[in-house]
Amino acid sequence: GNASGTYGEGDVTSLILKVTRPGGKRIYAVTGHGEPEVTDLETAQGLGAVAAALKDDNVEIRPLFLAAAPSVPDDAAAVMLVGPVKPLIPHELDALRSYLARGGRLFAMINPGSDAGLAPLLADYKLALENDMIVDQEEIAFLGARLGLDPIVEEFPPHPITKGFRQRIRLSQARSLTIEVEGGLPGVVTQPVARTRESSWGESRWKEALATGRVGKDDADAAGPLVVAATATAKIVSKDGAPAEGGDREARIVLVGDADWVANGNLDAFFNRELLINALHWLTGSEDLIVGPQKTLRASRLDMTTADQRNLFRFGVLLLPEVLLIGGIVAWLRRKSL
Repeated sequence: GNASGTYGEGDVTSLILKVTRPGGKRIYAVTGHGEPEVTDLETAQGLGAVAAALKDDNVEIRPLFLAAAPSVPDDAAAVMLVGPVKPLIPHELDALRSYLARGGRLFAMINPGSDAGLAPLLADYKLALENDMIVDQEEIAFLGARLGLDPIVEEFPPHPITKGFRQRIRLSQARSLTIEVEGGLPGVVTQPVARTRESSWGESRWKEALATGRVGKDDADAAGPLVVAATATAKIVSKDGAPAEGGDREARIVLVGDADWVANGNLDAFFNRELLINALHWLTGSEDLIVGPQKTLRASRLDMTTADQRNLFRFGVLLLPEVLLIGGIVAWLRRKSL
């Protein structure tokens, strides 16, 4: 239960999981390339909060030093690759390819400027990471213009992951994705999961922007809305083209152009946590648990978009005092006329 001693929807779901699905599931987080630690609950960059959130759903995250492992463990419900700063070595890429070829599930979150060496693997599944950084520059009341590198995402195309999801998430220095039309393995199906707003763009000179603190859209920049999260699926078939044993096995990939959105310091921003849990449920074949954001008590916190802040400023600072002043004058004039 929660701090009030009551049970919310998420608590009940977790209890049902433990009763009906004994043993739970195990997800492996690849390490060795500068990824945040899944055991780190202390720093803002750690992934300990993700591990703690999944524990409530009877899912365990374990670190995996894939470079020294013969293959992805057979008990892996999914593999996570979160924020690598160095490329994977050929053995690791081969291990991930083999894992996906037998119906594996991969959740890759790659920051701008990071070359994880995944391009050939992603190309097999008609996905590509762009070398840009998403900018969504707006003016904030009280603060003026901002650099705009932490875009708010509000558009979620129809997908099992976004079933009933009508909320917002916040990214932090994200890159855009491209869904390829041609190439890839036979039978691959790709779908966008999240897009930025029309006011955004993909800044091609993002390194210069970070150094100078100035941005500006030009012809070389991709115009929004931009895909920031996508999925790919591929049915597993035997060598003769017939469905593989089991019939409904398929490889699944979730790709997000940002890793910081699930870090300890960002996981509770808007509904980042809920979308992450939805994505992992879909990856691991637990779509029945995707019921939209959990209706549990949360800490008293108000997350506002820049538009919300502007409207509050206009109403609270500009409009409301004038209304009160006019109302007071009208009341005084009425009393005076009596």
